[in-house]
Amino acid sequence: MVSKAEVNREECMVQGLRRCQTLQRHGMELLTGAVERTRNELLKIILAIVRNDCFMHHQILQLLIDSAGERAIALGPGELARPRELILAHRREEEKADELAAILASRTLPAEHGFLLGYLYEDERKHARLVTRLAEIAADPGS
Repeated sequence: MVSKAEVNREECMVQGLRRCQTLQRHGMELLTGAVERTRNELLKIILAIVRNDCFMHHQILQLLIDSAGERAIALGPGELARPRELILAHRREEEKADELAAILASRTLPAEHGFLLGYLYEDERKHARLVTRLAEIAADPGS
C-alpha cells in the first residue's frame, strides 16, 4: 500500500516535471523565433541544435512523468543484447569521426570552424558517456 506522503511526493514531482516541460516548450518557441530572425547560418545551426536538445529534454521529462507510479521504467541486461552490436558499431564510427575532427581542429582554421568541430567532439563524448552509463545500469539496475 502506498502512503499518503508517497502519493504527495509523487504528485509534487510530476507537477515539477510538467513545469519543466512548459519551460522547455517555451524555450523551443523562443529559439524558433530567433532562428527566423537571422540569416546567419552558423547562428541558425547552433540555435537549431539547442532547440532540438530542448525537444529531447521535453521527451525525457514525459518519460519521467509517464513512469511515475505504476509504469516504472527499468532496463535489464537482456534489453541491450539485441541492439548491442549496432550500438558498438555506431560508437566505432563516432570514434573515427572524432579522430578526423581532432586532425582538422589541429590545423589553422577560422574560429567558427574550430568552434563547430569542438562542439561535435564534446557532443560525441556526451554520447559515449550516455551509452556507457546505460550499459552500467543494465548490468546493475540498482546502480
